Amino acid sequence: MRASSRLHNGFTIDEAVAHCTTGLGTWQWASNDEGGPEVVMACCGDVPTMEALAAVTLLRARIPDLRIRVVKWLT
Repeated sequence: MRASSRLHNGFTIDEAVAHCTTGLGTWQWASNDEGGPEVVMACCGDVPTMEALAAVTLLRARIPDLRIRVVKWLT
């Protein structure tokens, strides 16, 4: 068994609670938007979130300098 202070989605427990309480937030662990984003990937729901993260992965591979912000909305 392996234990970690981070959940599988990149959040600590406290970060996950804050995100769920707010219902909307920037996923800093998935973003690289220092200096302001050039692209914002917004998602809501489990499948659209996985698709948005896959798109971010593809964009980073093809355009490494592109500043991307990932925003997740909870319903």
